[in-house]
Amino acid sequence: MKPIKPALFALSCATLFAACEVNTPNAATTQADDADAITAPIPGDAYKLALSLVGKPLPAADGKTITYQVLVENKGSAPVYGVGKADGSMAVDIGEMVLGDGDNVDGNGGSRDFTRVHLPLLAPGQAAVVAVNVPAAPRLDGRKLRLATVQEGVAWHEDDGSIDLGPFKLDGEGKFAGVPVTK
Repeated sequence: MKPIKPALFALSCATLFAACEVNTPNAATTQADDADAITAPIPGDAYKLALSLVGKPLPAADGKTITYQVLVENKGSAPVYGVGKADGSMAVDIGEMVLGDGDNVDGNGGSRDFTRVHLPLLAPGQAAVVAVNVPAAPRLDGRKLRLATVQEGVAWHEDDGSIDLGPFKLDGEGKFAGVPVTK
């Protein structure tokens, strides 16, 4: 009976990974398409998400992407979802921020708007593993990324379990030169 449990766990993880991989800002549906869409700001005392890395980062064979598996746990009292209003506001996403000078997103070279990953619907107490793809972009060379949750148009939640990755190094061909250390 013991050999069955690891197989079921692997199958469950593979299903979650496949279902949660979204990395483009326009991939989410809108409230008109989805009755579970978030349409109002989530109160601060109801919003509590924890992020943690699962497993090792996976570099693509072509060296142009590294995929991190991130466990997202909803420890708050409100549901979260990467689907919001028609204009994209109110959705809850993982934001990838480029850290500038002094490892500060607001420092020289920093940016809050690198990429987004839309979260699956997570009721209070639920968790999911989400694939976060980091593209090899020139502005990442020598810099770190911070993964943090954001309710679009409302607030960033960097203090609630954000994850710093990097620094990233690119080679002369615009590919990742190795997999960076994570914290």
